[in-house]
Amino acid sequence: MPFHSFRSTITTTFVLIFSALAGSISQAQDVTFSIAKPNMIVEPGAAPGRTTLLLDASGLDAATAQATLADVVDSGTPAPPELDIRFRAAEMAATNGARHWVLTAEVNGLTTELGPQKRVLTLQFGSRSYAVNYTLTGHAASRFAWSVKVPSGEISLRPGQSVEIGISVQGIAATGVRLLQAAMIEQTTHTMLLKGWQLCETPAGDCKSDELSIPANSVKRLWLRPAGDETVVGKFTGTVVIGAAQKPDGETLTLSISGTSASLQFWGVIVILFGLGLAFYVNKGLQNRINRAQMLLPVARLRERAAGFSARLDMAPASLKGQTGLTAEAIRELLDDLSEQALDSQGWLPAKIPNPYKATPTAIETGYKTYLDARTRKLAWLQILIAQGFEALWRQIPANAGQSDIDAARTASDALDALASKSAPPDTTPTAEISTILAAFRTRGMETIESFLEIPTVTSTSFKDLTVEIGRMSYVVWGIFGLIAGGLGTYVIILSNPGFGLPTDFLTCLFWGIGLPVGAQQLSQSTVATASQALQIQGQGTAN
Repeated sequence: MPFHSFRSTITTTFVLIFSALAGSISQAQDVTFSIAKPNMIVEPGAAPGRTTLLLDASGLDAATAQATLADVVDSGTPAPPELDIRFRAAEMAATNGARHWVLTAEVNGLTTELGPQKRVLTLQFGSRSYAVNYTLTGHAASRFAWSVKVPSGEISLRPGQSVEIGISVQGIAATGVRLLQAAMIEQTTHTMLLKGWQLCETPAGDCKSDELSIPANSVKRLWLRPAGDETVVGKFTGTVVIGAAQKPDGETLTLSISGTSASLQFWGVIVILFGLGLAFYVNKGLQNRINRAQMLLPVARLRERAAGFSARLDMAPASLKGQTGLTAEAIRELLDDLSEQALDSQGWLPAKIPNPYKATPTAIETGYKTYLDARTRKLAWLQILIAQGFEALWRQIPANAGQSDIDAARTASDALDALASKSAPPDTTPTAEISTILAAFRTRGMETIESFLEIPTVTSTSFKDLTVEIGRMSYVVWGIFGLIAGGLGTYVIILSNPGFGLPTDFLTCLFWGIGLPVGAQQLSQSTVATASQALQIQGQGTAN
């Protein structure tokens, strides 16, 4: 309470007590103060509200005719409302035995209409204090009315944007306009903004939310902004309540606000592309690698055996080095036939880069089996040729072999080497020829050995298919597919969702790229079997 109001209250109390004990001071001095029309009417919401009163003093004598009027103040009661009422006195011309003053009153703090309220003003006249009753009434020439409008439908906010609110005021001015409540709930996480909302005079910059007022019969735009420049992420729905001193219960507005940012949308696209890449790697890349590994298992075993045969040929005596060239060439051709390049050129293996227009083999086909069976028989024949032919010949060479023995061994080795191109078992003819050659060596029947020395023409298989071009085109096709699928996901999940940016939105992007159901209901019903089916994983109880 201001000091002058406190002093007035004390003075008034003293005057009332003294009047009760000794009658009326004014009567004792034959001076009476009164207000001609004691009902003071001011307009609520005015800052300040002004009106006038006519104060009369009668019963004057020679001593009081020249007394000074001072300290005309309101006693400060009753309260509420808490009012600041101040009086300024201007004396008029005196009449016979009376003096008159015009009291100009300024009333602050009266925001709503007020029924007739009895109040007391105190004054100092000469050396004595007086109390005078009057009535205060808050009544506007026209009643307060306003209209608060917000955009209809769903509002999409980007960082730094605000919601425009239009307020039209009629009758008297709206003072103390403020945000009473903002119950905006995010629909997925069921949370509110950490810093809440604020009502500002400007759409950006510093928020001037104190002492917002709107003049009577005018229209003003205010802005609902996230407090602390917080970014709106998600879809918020609920109500906000905007009040004023003249409308303490406020005006309730229903809003639906969605928010996102370009950076969140960008990362959403990245997650979609990552999901597509992960799905491609799991569905195609890993599947092809596993299929290739399974189909190369028997090939690896055959190549190991063929490499072992080469090592055995290298054990030939020094005098016979270079006498197994055709057999070594046959082993090299066999290794080439069993290489990944050769198998790729024949189309037996899944491509390292999945071909979008060719189904990936899921089992070893009949043609692939036939191809491997032929190389297996060839390998078996080379094993017989090495074990029963070359190695048996090397054991029969005398320890102290002369030049004739060496020449005969070389002739026999050349004859055995010429058998490298013969048909593989079950044809038994080559085996009989090996026995004949070894028998001729033992008897040194050189004429018999020479019949085996006709060297056949050897042809080698080359890698002719243009696999590089196939791989390049496969990359192009998968790239186009990724762009189309990523663009569709960007439109459906990101651009069509003005509130994109929640953690669940990024999970949706990831699952969409992998191929899992992305609807809220479908996602809640997803199981391990659903994921296995989307990733094309064969588990227990699934059909091949």
